[in-house]
Amino acid sequence: RWRDYLQKQVKPDDAAVGLLLEWSKLPDENFAEGAATVLKKWQALPAGTEPGQFNPIVREKLAEAAPATKADAIKLFADVLSGLYEQLKSKGDVVAARAGLDAAEQQLAGVLLDAGSPTDIPLDQVQQYFNRAERNEVTERQKKIDAHQVNSPGAPPRAMVLQENGAHNPRVFLRGNHARPGKPVPRQFLYVVAGEDREPFPNGSGRLDLARKIADPANPLTSRVIVNRVWMHHFGEPLVDTPSDFGVRCERPDHAELLDYLATKLVDSGWSLKALHREILRSSVYQQQSIDRPDAREIDPENRLLWRMNRRRLEFEITRDSLLAAAGKLDMSLYGRAVELTTAPFTRRRAVYGFVDRQDLPNLFRVFDFASPDQSSPRRPQTTVPQQALFMMNSPFVMEQARSLIARPELARYEATDKRVDALYRLLFGREASAQELEIGRQFIEATSADNNADAKLNAWEQYAQLLMLSNEFVFVD
Repeated sequence: RWRDYLQKQVKPDDAAVGLLLEWSKLPDENFAEGAATVLKKWQALPAGTEPGQFNPIVREKLAEAAPATKADAIKLFADVLSGLYEQLKSKGDVVAARAGLDAAEQQLAGVLLDAGSPTDIPLDQVQQYFNRAERNEVTERQKKIDAHQVNSPGAPPRAMVLQENGAHNPRVFLRGNHARPGKPVPRQFLYVVAGEDREPFPNGSGRLDLARKIADPANPLTSRVIVNRVWMHHFGEPLVDTPSDFGVRCERPDHAELLDYLATKLVDSGWSLKALHREILRSSVYQQQSIDRPDAREIDPENRLLWRMNRRRLEFEITRDSLLAAAGKLDMSLYGRAVELTTAPFTRRRAVYGFVDRQDLPNLFRVFDFASPDQSSPRRPQTTVPQQALFMMNSPFVMEQARSLIARPELARYEATDKRVDALYRLLFGREASAQELEIGRQFIEATSADNNADAKLNAWEQYAQLLMLSNEFVFVD
């Protein structure tokens, strides 16, 4: 920046830095002799700030001897300018303090502060001149600013959106190598759906045209895929076994007519997912129990004909919210920022508002088969591993809900063991306890109360509540 400033903006007769310009043009060889000759010429000029004069402050600084090298010459001028800047800085407001300078000082201050000077650096380029420690400090401060913008209650809500780009045709990468682009390909819809009559998208990037083609009632694929995934959400198993593959190699659905019927209903309702959910939930097949029937199992062991409801474990989000609901602590409020689910103090908000770090997914999510946020996941894996039970047994979150459950007024008002056990069953399972379950509850409370374990984190009733929360009846849908 200083080189460009001297070569493009400073005139040879400039009273302040004209000497430095002339020194910069000298060859490195025998620089000391040439610098002394040039300085002698400048010392003969009258003192002043006009062209053809010599700034008296610079004259005084260079009165002793000429520099031996170009580096020495630069340092001499740097000392003059930095000394003046420190003088201004000591008075607080540098710009305001400049008004009290004399003419010679004003001229040197202009080298530092005027528009176009080497130190007049655009704000977006300032960090280029920081050292490593300064850059690290800026990075840390920016992280704090970003965190404040994300977590501050006063920050406005926002959503990530895409901005429309200009029209351009993509290229096919030869053998999948982006460094070997092939011929341009027109922006158009899938041949397998549109057929021979498809035409290139004429508008902008083509995103709007693509969206219209995807949601076109004449496109049978979109509605079937949506219906298949909604069905899988409710029944645990899809109508088409491969939710992301409706091609010729996938198995045909066992209920093709049902799939087409629901897909048609979805389109006719204006793509209303609420109407689709309502249609499924009101059906007799959804309202079935999962009770086994040996005669039906012998004919259809995989339940492909849906003679009973599939028994399935609750997803992690539903299990967590069910624990909070049983404890009477679930926050049903709508909207707001994402919240941390896995660390104390545990939030009462629903799991749908949970924060998901795509770069560092908590191990708890992975244990409970949480879908990877980095890739398309048509369906979650279903595993049964010891870590799932260990979480329910040892998690501070589960223990906290057990304490809150026992503290609920619906339980606290009962002193008799049988009544409290029965109330627990009603709150957790929506039914009354059987005689056998009442007996088991009495025995557990008596044995645990007599144990007097000083290290126990929960009392007898809280342990019993947690035990019921661990049961299959709580974490499975029958």
